[in-house]
Amino acid sequence: MSEGVVLDTDWAVFAHRLSTPGEGRPLELFTAYGRYEVVAHPLVADYNDAMLLHLAVLTELRLTLGVAAWCWTVLQDEAVDYAGGKPDAVYVPAANALCAAEVDLGFYSLERVRKKLKAFTRYQSSVWGVISSRRAAYLHRVASELGLPPPQVMVLPLPGKSLLTAQAV
Repeated sequence: MSEGVVLDTDWAVFAHRLSTPGEGRPLELFTAYGRYEVVAHPLVADYNDAMLLHLAVLTELRLTLGVAAWCWTVLQDEAVDYAGGKPDAVYVPAANALCAAEVDLGFYSLERVRKKLKAFTRYQSSVWGVISSRRAAYLHRVASELGLPPPQVMVLPLPGKSLLTAQAV
């Protein structure tokens, strides 16, 4: 397989090349957004394609925010939080306050988005990673309808695709 996305041991280390040959398993992901060649760590190699893509975008969010892996804890795992109250990850920025991180690839229902926006008010702040400015505007609109401040939203490229830089919305 050619160069692809790498999901490493902490589920939050993303690179475009495998740093140590043989540490992962080559896979092909088939998602609504296209086909991806990835190298996945054995801990996540058996996850379904949608989950692996979600984790890759979550890692892209961490790197875009400049959060060190040791400050970042992935809460999402194969047991998906269908109740909607748990973020995909939490992190502690320089201000030493617990913050929520969430990836929304555009499939969350309105009810789930509302639940997450409300639940994340218990954190110092929250940041959402999305893959389109349209979804970012949607999140802002739903927060406004709930009387909540607009969430911080980053428009991120899909793994292997390139936006010259991630865009804060």
